[in-house]
Amino acid sequence: MLRLSRGTTIGLPRIAALTAAVLVGLGAGRLNAADLKLRFSDRPDDKNPQALLLRPTLQQPLFVYIQNTTGADVKDVTVEVLAGGAPVAASQPLTAAANGFTKADFSKPAPEPPAAPAAAPAAPAPKPAAPAPPALEEAKGKLVIHMIKDKTEIGDPIDLVVTPPTQYIKFVSGTFTPPATWSGRTKLSVVVRTNGTFPGPGGAVELVLNPKRIPLLTEGARKGGSRMGFLASPADANDKNELTLTADNLDISPAGQDRTGLVYLTIDGWERAYTLHTTFPASGIEGKVETFDNPLVRLIAPPFADPNAPYPVTLEADNIGNRLLELGVDRNGDGKFLEANNEIYDFSQYPLTGKPATTTGGDRKVHMLFSPAGPAGSLLLQPVVEDWKADLDLKGIDGPRELRVRLLSWNGEKFKEEKFFSAKPPEFGQPPRLGDPLGEESDKLLYTIQLNGSGPQDIQLSFPVKIKRGALLPVQAVSKDDPKEIKDVFFYVGKPGPDGKPPANVELATGVRHETDSGVVWAADLAPPTDTKGKVEVTAEFVKFNNIAKNGTATVILEEAAAPGTPGAVAAKPGSIAGMVVEGGLGQPNIEVRLLDGAGGVHDSVLTNGKGEFLFKDVPAGSYRVASRKTTDSTRGEAIVGVVDGKDVVGVIVNLLRQ
Repeated sequence: MLRLSRGTTIGLPRIAALTAAVLVGLGAGRLNAADLKLRFSDRPDDKNPQALLLRPTLQQPLFVYIQNTTGADVKDVTVEVLAGGAPVAASQPLTAAANGFTKADFSKPAPEPPAAPAAAPAAPAPKPAAPAPPALEEAKGKLVIHMIKDKTEIGDPIDLVVTPPTQYIKFVSGTFTPPATWSGRTKLSVVVRTNGTFPGPGGAVELVLNPKRIPLLTEGARKGGSRMGFLASPADANDKNELTLTADNLDISPAGQDRTGLVYLTIDGWERAYTLHTTFPASGIEGKVETFDNPLVRLIAPPFADPNAPYPVTLEADNIGNRLLELGVDRNGDGKFLEANNEIYDFSQYPLTGKPATTTGGDRKVHMLFSPAGPAGSLLLQPVVEDWKADLDLKGIDGPRELRVRLLSWNGEKFKEEKFFSAKPPEFGQPPRLGDPLGEESDKLLYTIQLNGSGPQDIQLSFPVKIKRGALLPVQAVSKDDPKEIKDVFFYVGKPGPDGKPPANVELATGVRHETDSGVVWAADLAPPTDTKGKVEVTAEFVKFNNIAKNGTATVILEEAAAPGTPGAVAAKPGSIAGMVVEGGLGQPNIEVRLLDGAGGVHDSVLTNGKGEFLFKDVPAGSYRVASRKTTDSTRGEAIVGVVDGKDVVGVIVNLLRQ
């Protein structure tokens, strides 16, 4: 849509006449502003320009025309471009021809070439260099076009905003076809169609399946189907070109339960241009794929954060229309957002204070890139569309706080809350919630975050005091922090640099998290240098979810091979690994399970018993992969485990999935 900043909306694909009653001089008479109208096109020689669809992510020329509906020429009319209220470009003054269209030219007049000296010999003209493409700049604020004559604005200024791709590409239908017995792969099909003509290249349409939005969805390693295609603008508006997108090789489990989920269409780079609600029936009947048109909001924010660093928040908003999204912070921890703190983060394009002339927020944030040096005197435009994002300043806060998201609309007197569907992220450490991914309808979304500016505390390393050169070093580490607050643990041979970070040339080993009788430990196998003897530093770096990192360092002694029983030569005690191989929740009997070491070699192999259980005995301390596969149905799975000095690892689950 193209919008008028004074509350009037101009619909696409045609712009209605501007009817403001501004009068300007026209010779001896007067000119009504309605006699001059702004028209638009993507062509420099359009005989009947009307409006231009500004497609997301595409770079397009915008040719601006003035239509003069009077019987007399109108001289000295200028078309001006404003960004955030400040002039950024203006056309050359033009004469709007009577009863016709006149193109505005934004190119600057070429400078007069200097006169050649009379005595100078004629020289061949140099070959002109190819012109460089114009550089695009981001408009600081709304990009507006208006007309000026005699220093007076004619008519209403016109805001240039991106056109949602749902206006020129329509969702037609969709189906989900399950196999007869739920033992094979399924197929999801979606049909889209062009909705009239549109400028530029064919529209790119992609079918997107997000496992977070479809509970219990798994896909094979080779994704099947045709999930992306292009819809060209038809030569005739009545020619409705169609495109069918499909997704094969899908598994929805467990059997016997109806499931619902969301799939998306990305069009011209506009993610979730269509939100589609999909039924996955447990029986063999065909499921429906339908548009979900209700407001839908998702809050994406880290559960733990350092208040001394910017706090990133993303809001995925669909079907919001021209309403406002408001994000508030309970800064004082008293449950108040606006009343006591007067703090608000407005995710709309317009201020939320006072009575607005136009209440326009929208599903996406649009950055408009432009240049007045487009081809043939045009403006060059490229919208950049993204989800609403903010970096919140939470300095001085410590402890749990709440974020609040509300959907607001203006009822003529004040803002009112509206209900919307939300998909709240799962609580930290909990598995994703199964069932309908839409969540419940509500007038607000509350999300608790933990703010803490401290780093990991009291890191301790444990490993053999001495090892033989060339041997792997099994190392483990713990800290006094709540394990839920630890994001990553890395190990490396060496000590931190002056900045506390690992040296650039060291190899990092990711610590594997293990539950033990005494608590949670992280373990890995390191390879100390083989050309060094004596003391070597070993470091563990703990990183909390607030992204603050701290290190712990200890020393190991590398020595030549020592005879058994040599004082100081400490060997790690072996342990065991026990678990089960399952498929679809059921144990799998009599199949091979392999124990792979850090280099991928097979350390041991066993067969599962009648219940699908397995046991590896006398396993040296270290990190391993437990892997299994069934050739009969092309399923496989593996689990990463670590054996801590003398401990037994139990409850390992190897889940077989179709590849």
